[in-house]
Amino acid sequence: MNSKLKTLVTIPAALSLCIATSGVAAASGDLRDSHAFGESVSTCQARTLDSAGVDGQLVCKIIEVGRHIKPSKDGKHLQTTLSDTQLIQKYAFSEDNLKDFHSVLQGTYTPPVSQLNNIVERSGPRFYISADDLKFGIFATLFTASQVGPEALAAAAVVVSSAIGGPVGAALAGGVALLGIGFFIDLAAKIVGAVAQNKGIAFYPQWGFPPVRIEIE
Repeated sequence: MNSKLKTLVTIPAALSLCIATSGVAAASGDLRDSHAFGESVSTCQARTLDSAGVDGQLVCKIIEVGRHIKPSKDGKHLQTTLSDTQLIQKYAFSEDNLKDFHSVLQGTYTPPVSQLNNIVERSGPRFYISADDLKFGIFATLFTASQVGPEALAAAAVVVSSAIGGPVGAALAGGVALLGIGFFIDLAAKIVGAVAQNKGIAFYPQWGFPPVRIEIE
């Protein structure tokens, strides 16, 4: 009986250990797969953004380190918890990437003049990004950044703003210094919500603060 009892106890214990071990392995695999998927998306978006005259590599680098971006104490700009050495050695930032990244964080980045794109719908004073463009177009980058966090979105939007242009693009180019981090918290939530509902995002210039109102439409 003792021998049988030991066997009965040992088998479930062994099974539990196997399940736990396989669970950890699966979780590690999920993380690796997720990272690989993220890299694939970033590469695709970089090419798409480049075709619109936006620095796609810079935007994708911003998204990659987005969880290490936070508002400054005075709330007037962004900052990173990563050192330049980490950005270069771990995240493969080039010297130009590094320079432009710090410009974005400090609010001094000047986007290049973007090529005119025809994938965005306009209706009166609003600037509209459709559901498809949030999922598959150049503005899918904003959706990806929104999932990382409002700070990543704020930084990415500064670079992507050249593809928007007009008063809305000018406002987004001002980043946190002009709009505040609260604006990007709201924008991130609405972009994620819009994609979940298969809807788009409309930007309405307005008087007052913030100078742009966002609606899911």
